[in-house]
Amino acid sequence: MAFETKIVLIAHSMGGLVAKKAYILAREDPSAKELASRIHTLYFLATPHRGSDLTKILMNIMKVSFGQKAFVGELDRNSASIDSINDSFRHHAEDLQLWSFYETVPSSLILTSTLIVDKASATLGYAKERTSLLNADHRGVCKFDLPGDPNYKTLRNAFVTTIDAILSEISQAISETSKLQHNQLVDLTGITEPPVNDLVALEDLRADGSCGWLMSKQIYSSWRTPWSDSRAIFWLTGNAGSGKSVLCSQIINDLQKQNLRCSYFFFKHGSGVESTIAGCLRALAYQLAKSDEAVLRKVLHIEKDALPCTQWDERTLWRKLFVGCIFKVSKPLPQYWVIDGLDECPKFSTFVSLTAKAPSCLRMFFTSCTTPEAEKSLVSLGSLVEHYQMQGQDTLDDLGIFIDSRMNRLPAGDEQGQMKLRNKLLEKSSGSFLWVSLIVQELEQAYSEEVAEEVLDEVPEDMNRLYARMLENLPQNERAMRLAKAIFMWTLFSFWALTVSEMQCAVKLDSNQTVHNLGRSISAICGQLLGVDQSNRVHSIHQTTQVFLLQQDIVPSLAMDRQESHTRIAQSCLKLLANNNFAQATRLHKTNGALALAPDLKLVEYACVYFSDHLQKCSSDDQTAWDLLCKFLDSNVPSWIESLSVKGRLYHITRTAKNLQSYLRRRLKHMNPLSAGKETLESWITDMIKLSVKFRTSLIISPSSIHTLIPPLCPSGSIVSKMQNSRQRGFSIKGLRNKTWDDCLVRIDYSATQASAVALGDRYLAVATSDGTIFIYYRDSIQIRSTFSFGERAKILMFSSDCLQIAVSGLKTVRMWDTESNIQLWAFDTSHQALSLLFTNDNTSLIAATQGGYTTVWDLQQGLETEHWQWKESIHETGGQIRPHRAPGKVLVSPSTDTLAVCYRGLPIISSILSSNLSSDVVAETPVMFQLASAINGCTLVSGRSRGSIQIFEFGGSEGEKLLPIHRIDAYEDGIRSIAFGSDSLRFADIRVSQCRVWEPVVLVRSEVGDGSQSEISQAVTLVPKSVGMLEGPQDPEITAVCHDHSGGFVFCGKEDGAVVCFETQNATQLGILYRHAVNVRISSIAYSEQGRILVSADESGRVLVNTISPSENTSDMITALSEIRSQESITALMLDPAGARMLVQGNKYAHVWTIAGEKVGSPITTTDDDGTHDILIHLSKTESFIIIGSQDTRTYSWTDGREMHPPSRDTFGTTSFEVTPPSPIHPQ
Repeated sequence: MAFETKIVLIAHSMGGLVAKKAYILAREDPSAKELASRIHTLYFLATPHRGSDLTKILMNIMKVSFGQKAFVGELDRNSASIDSINDSFRHHAEDLQLWSFYETVPSSLILTSTLIVDKASATLGYAKERTSLLNADHRGVCKFDLPGDPNYKTLRNAFVTTIDAILSEISQAISETSKLQHNQLVDLTGITEPPVNDLVALEDLRADGSCGWLMSKQIYSSWRTPWSDSRAIFWLTGNAGSGKSVLCSQIINDLQKQNLRCSYFFFKHGSGVESTIAGCLRALAYQLAKSDEAVLRKVLHIEKDALPCTQWDERTLWRKLFVGCIFKVSKPLPQYWVIDGLDECPKFSTFVSLTAKAPSCLRMFFTSCTTPEAEKSLVSLGSLVEHYQMQGQDTLDDLGIFIDSRMNRLPAGDEQGQMKLRNKLLEKSSGSFLWVSLIVQELEQAYSEEVAEEVLDEVPEDMNRLYARMLENLPQNERAMRLAKAIFMWTLFSFWALTVSEMQCAVKLDSNQTVHNLGRSISAICGQLLGVDQSNRVHSIHQTTQVFLLQQDIVPSLAMDRQESHTRIAQSCLKLLANNNFAQATRLHKTNGALALAPDLKLVEYACVYFSDHLQKCSSDDQTAWDLLCKFLDSNVPSWIESLSVKGRLYHITRTAKNLQSYLRRRLKHMNPLSAGKETLESWITDMIKLSVKFRTSLIISPSSIHTLIPPLCPSGSIVSKMQNSRQRGFSIKGLRNKTWDDCLVRIDYSATQASAVALGDRYLAVATSDGTIFIYYRDSIQIRSTFSFGERAKILMFSSDCLQIAVSGLKTVRMWDTESNIQLWAFDTSHQALSLLFTNDNTSLIAATQGGYTTVWDLQQGLETEHWQWKESIHETGGQIRPHRAPGKVLVSPSTDTLAVCYRGLPIISSILSSNLSSDVVAETPVMFQLASAINGCTLVSGRSRGSIQIFEFGGSEGEKLLPIHRIDAYEDGIRSIAFGSDSLRFADIRVSQCRVWEPVVLVRSEVGDGSQSEISQAVTLVPKSVGMLEGPQDPEITAVCHDHSGGFVFCGKEDGAVVCFETQNATQLGILYRHAVNVRISSIAYSEQGRILVSADESGRVLVNTISPSENTSDMITALSEIRSQESITALMLDPAGARMLVQGNKYAHVWTIAGEKVGSPITTTDDDGTHDILIHLSKTESFIIIGSQDTRTYSWTDGREMHPPSRDTFGTTSFEVTPPSPIHPQ
């Protein structure tokens, strides 16, 4: 706040005495107490605190030159005024920071040269006072010619110290709560501060008094007025370089002066991820939260389990962070957004469509160049936008003010010469602020009117010709041109603005030139067309510069070809990634987690993220890029994955796979289809996708696990597994059956019930079972988040777009739950069963289409029915088909809610237009025979057949009128009942009888070919659809109990179907079935003893079989039955004594000792404590006994008679040293 701002007083000579007196008066005046408390530091420059010996000389000089000045007499050494000031000031100086500077160079007077104020008088001598000399005379201590002046540097450093001290005090005054909230906000948004650097840079360009022309216009004043009837969006358009960005800085300043909450953002080409819609929205959210406590609290309560919003796309950010959070603040305060450079924003139209739905409390100011896309957006916004097109006369006065502010630096003598130069600049400007600023910059280097005239006469009216002249002034030798072209190329075509160190590395890779001090020399190398900003990043001086460089043919050696440039950049990135040093560099970390890279590896981070983007846009016939890619694939892919994992950028692994797939399609026509390189690339595309999905959590926790821990867990046929086997690193796993990746991510079994409905959102998976239970799982981990009961068999599940609500439909009931709290929000009764559900109006309404031929809409804020549409009567006889009289089988409502598709048994699919005049058309002549689901992106269709197979189609043709099969999964199991696609269009889930499966086939990772050569795109090879056989035949029964022999060479397993089998660990093979219990009776426990080779197994029915094992080639001959025991309760555990003569059979409440011959020994042993916890162990030192450890005591029993041994204290262990943790059942399989 303004009244809290600290004040620093800087005074020269006698002004220091005035400053001290003013401070004393403020301290002594109660009405000025607040002002005095804000004074932080006093700077004294050659102030005569104790007067001066030259008072009489100064009085005579002043008398001759200016007349008698009485106050000069007060500077005498014995002045009572000075003594009074000093005496009062010392009582108040303790609260101040004091700096005193004294002169060291004598001043030239009329008859002599001497120090006017010596050191003794210029310093106070206080304990906290800081003193320093200045190499100047009395007048020169406050006058400096250049920034490099040592005296200026001395004062500047002192000022910096004071500013740092003030900022430190302010920082310490912030409460710990505010710090915590700020850190949480930074973690959530990835933003640490508003784009202040951009704003400050623009304010430096803006001359005082300029940019006021818009402030005076009524349309702006109306827009600025909160809650007015004016249009919420003010869109300013103008030519490139006309000063729109500088004008934005004035708009921001004006709004802040009015104490209006203003958030702002500047789109700039080449700013990478930060200059995207997502980056803009995160920056705006950060500023909104910082300016409004209610918004901050709302934002910090966003679901903590979700992915950080730094990984959300623009639509998810808008839906979750703004619509679902910020805009839901009760009693919102007016907010203003200032967005500059919309035409430099990727996905321009997407941003406009999102902001068009903003609430009334938000007012937005946009600027852009006048482009066709801007004109289309203006038309689409209609009455929401106030458009103003900048005219040349609008900025004419501003240009004059800017020129006047620099006129004292220009080569113009008298007032007439200045006016002449000013008028000529304005005449040639054509309203371009950029042109004027560039020309003024050149004129500042001219030192005569003649040179200034030459500059003006040589400057063309067209700015392109100005840029051309800058290029022509570059050194014309081949090496200089090659260096300049490399820098231009990387600046224009890189996906984020490179830092100076990154650019040095890029130039070294591309042109083999090592450039030192590039930050200082880049302007000279590139003819002032490029510069370095405050973030130390290289950028062009304006977008018009980029356009010129891409189109110019004036300097042929600097001509840019897009495809050639991307090819060269791709080669450089791959050189870096294929380098032997890259793998070592990824393992070198600083304490803050950043990679410690040598200068020639500074570009690694950029190369890791964007090499595939350049490869996807490069020439597909370039052999060098292909060879480098193959080298990288053969050596350093794991290190590349590790590098991305360290930075938390696993999303780029999947994105890289998409780009490589697109590149491969174009590359195939230049290579042998059977080449090893093609096979390697295809394998890595698959592995990249699967690794990022199946091992996401592992890579985040331990990025280095990709080298040794993850490969053994991958299918043996995967390339990551083969690479690990060839290097013989890490551990190995035997017995893995899968040779290739499974398209199925997870399978969830519901053994006691059947699955009835499924829904897949961007955060959760929901499955309904026949007993009315609804399971909610986390989407990525497939771990259960919550469950609740619907009360009947659910027919339909539907998530809201933000997954905060779920609607469930039964026979004649629709209910809705809050997924965060599991609280039922609403219950709606229907006369007929709902066949489809759809959330609309930003999740504030729910539509249900029913078997009764009508559609109902409920308001989810009030819980009331708002609309009721009867569409059945609108279906007329079409194409010879009679009007259906039976109930429909399927109904779907389009996301736009304007179209309804209805399917009747034995009839074609009928489409109805939901409007005041309902109409219908036959859209398909073949009835649906299987389950269908369409991807959210509208590119893919999945069908599930009644026999369990899945087929994936892609919409083809110029208008998507064709269905092209691209993938097939043959799963010979139960028929598919329902399919649900995820919001990312890469994953879908199905249900079949008592099972739910989640699938993510590699084929769904599609890539839009993008900006590559159109001829190459048209000739891209279409990859042949693959049919994948999966889960053929019935699944093997699950293992339910396991034990092993002493050597570990054999493992004995009991299964859920009642079989007992033996595995050999050396070869990881099943030797066969040893024997069986009753069919489909689950084996609950199994035990083995080396003494006598006794194998004992028990099942759920309480039956215990005791056998001996003898070596035999035939597994059925290995077993000799000894006895059979029947228990009255279900058996939970078995334990054999060390001699193999007796066994302990444990039930739910009691345990019994038996001989292996089937004879019971002693009485039942109670095992259950009050809390039901216990554990049974063989005694470590007394082999004739066993121990039962409970929560309260430890008891020892005899194997001989099953009796407790006394006294128990001798065998009592410190139970606090034991922790028995029963295993938690894992639901997903």
